[in-house]
Amino acid sequence: DGVARCLKPGGWFIFDMNTTLALASGLFAHSNRGSGEDLEYEWRPSYNPVTKICKVDMVFFWRGAGGPKKYTEVHYQRAYKIGELRRMLLRAGFGHLRFYHAYSFGKPNPWSDRIFAVASASR
Repeated sequence: DGVARCLKPGGWFIFDMNTTLALASGLFAHSNRGSGEDLEYEWRPSYNPVTKICKVDMVFFWRGAGGPKKYTEVHYQRAYKIGELRRMLLRAGFGHLRFYHAYSFGKPNPWSDRIFAVASASR
């Protein structure tokens, strides 16, 4: 709703989104610990299939200038099906909806781990 209110009629809202496949299959489990780089990190995801929320606990270790320092972050992402997303965008006043498999103009498929969405502000 907020994006729709900010756009002029005919303006475009283009964004990407991780799919349920990406969030549920642990694609956000990353680590470069022991790499010797100035910035090392470890990401640990956990997905709740009931709430469809993926929590990613992130720990960063800075060993460069001014270090060493340790930072922590927690990111949350919710998985949406394209049908849910379509209904929300229409309800917010968007039209001309298109969804694509990431980095292509192909249709999303069951193996898409990320999708791109394009919507036009119609109000």
